[in-house]
Amino acid sequence: MSIFWQYVISGLYVGFVYAILAFGALAYRQIIDTMNLKEIKLGEERYLLFDPRVFISVGVLFLFFCIFVAIILNTQDVYYTDISNTSPGLIYFALPAVFAVSAVQLYLRAFWQRTSVRTQGILVRRMLTEQFFPVAFYDIGKVQIQQESLWSVVVILNIHEEVLCTCRVSGIGLEKLLNTLEGNSQCTIEINN
Repeated sequence: MSIFWQYVISGLYVGFVYAILAFGALAYRQIIDTMNLKEIKLGEERYLLFDPRVFISVGVLFLFFCIFVAIILNTQDVYYTDISNTSPGLIYFALPAVFAVSAVQLYLRAFWQRTSVRTQGILVRRMLTEQFFPVAFYDIGKVQIQQESLWSVVVILNIHEEVLCTCRVSGIGLEKLLNTLEGNSQCTIEINN
């Protein structure tokens, strides 16, 4: 077997081991989240909203994956050995696998942690933390919408104008959310540009 294929197989092995650890942690986190959500009494799920910021993170990881693949394809001698007999070229084969696994893991976490609009309220879930914020429609007194470049920030306040939670939604998601809020609550909607 040539040295090149030994590096490819070793890089794939590193990616495989990393994937086992990453997806094991992801599955554990999802099981814990599901157990915690059984206590939420906001009715059945109507639709889910993505946090659009996750696509930037997944895109950056995919960009790094493409950069390392381009380096592998354009480098004549990626499997050189330096003075201390280490193999720095192996990192060019392991990192693309790690970036690909991380991108998939981040996407799956974001997919499972979407904001849930339910029949009796909204459940805002944080992707990178264990926090979730159940808000019943009758608790919502005011909704402030702040337009940002690629998404909108929705700030949900109670009748005393205390912040209950915030979430970020895309343009299409904002329209669906506003239609739901107008039909299910007596809150005032304030749009800031």
